[in-house]
Amino acid sequence: MTFKAMIAALAGYVGARFVGAGLGLLTQLVLARALLPADMAVVFVAMSAAAFLSLLMNGGESQLAATHLPKLMAQGRAATVKAFHASVLRNMALVYVVLCILLFGIWLAGWLAHSVLLALLAGLVAAPFSGLARYNAMVANSLRWFPLSYVPDFIVRPGVFLLTILVFILSGMKLNVFAVICSFVAYVWLTGIGQALLMEGQSLSLTHLKYYRHRYGLALRPRSLALLVVSVVAFAFADVVMLLAGFLLPAEDAAVAGVAIRLAAIAGFVLQAAQLFVLPDFSQAMARRDAIHANAVLWRMNALTLLVILAALIGALVLGRAALSLFGSIYTGGASILVLLLVGQSIRALGGMNQYLLAIEGHQIKTAWSSLVAMAVLFCAGAVFCRNMGLNGLGFAVIAAETVWLAGLAWQSHRFCGRRADLLWLARNT
Repeated sequence: MTFKAMIAALAGYVGARFVGAGLGLLTQLVLARALLPADMAVVFVAMSAAAFLSLLMNGGESQLAATHLPKLMAQGRAATVKAFHASVLRNMALVYVVLCILLFGIWLAGWLAHSVLLALLAGLVAAPFSGLARYNAMVANSLRWFPLSYVPDFIVRPGVFLLTILVFILSGMKLNVFAVICSFVAYVWLTGIGQALLMEGQSLSLTHLKYYRHRYGLALRPRSLALLVVSVVAFAFADVVMLLAGFLLPAEDAAVAGVAIRLAAIAGFVLQAAQLFVLPDFSQAMARRDAIHANAVLWRMNALTLLVILAALIGALVLGRAALSLFGSIYTGGASILVLLLVGQSIRALGGMNQYLLAIEGHQIKTAWSSLVAMAVLFCAGAVFCRNMGLNGLGFAVIAAETVWLAGLAWQSHRFCGRRADLLWLARNT
């Protein structure tokens, strides 16, 4: 790929993510004005459950496919590509059965409210096709079909979903939580199926099961599981926090938390996009062992991310209540947790590019330990803080987990790479 083509592809990806984020935010705004807060909590939990459960079903293979499939395709190893697909499909099926049994057991035990169970059921129904779209996006990316890797899930699905909601409202039809959830699940299915049909026979399909190789699948499993743990913290953290809110908080508070989480996630996406822009330069500098150029790139990136997060924090402090009031008067109570969540994003920003540094140096799998500890802190702190502090306790739990993740990655970077890529290390060593 030429440099011009790479810039065009990256611009298209980032632009699609921004458009998708805008469509999603507008959808949430319309729904919040049309539904009761308790119903909004169900919608938020269902969406997060679909994203998180599909990530579990992929078992880390989607992240492994990002680097593994292009290599296999370049080597012309078509049979191994099919074996890789077969391993993914088999694992998805096994995990899905386990998730179904687990949800049935939770229902029998009566551990969760019926509204939360409804949301989890919707997420479980949507998860297979969400996982299919997630994995096929990596296949399309490996084949350099870049628009097909992100347009269906980032633009088409949220766009059609928003249009359906507007049709319900403008036509005078009754809009309730069941109609919203059914529409969401239907469009997840249609997106996954439509994307697969456009992939000219290169998508994941049931026919790949006959190519399954047991020893090959076992060899892939340790690495894919480690990447799964890392991906949960790196890319699905907001969905995990939303699920935690649905489990630990009253429905009204969970709805408020959902709006705050999605607003804070926009700042998080800007930070990820900024890191993607400088990642090629940083990777090349590290490959050449050009520490001066690598540090210069890191200084620019860290300065940019700090400016972005500082602007977001000031905006939340000054305009947070006004922005939340657009969703309804009850959501203004989320101003404090919005600030706390952005503080959590600030901590993540201070961590710089340690995660990418470890990946570049071949230590990505080892970061699973930092991710596991961070998730344990999130769940334990959330259970304690939410019981004592309510809605804001969730924000403090996020801050605790982000701090642990930052510290863990910094320690691992220093130990395994002999240097770090965060602002504190740069200030003291360059």
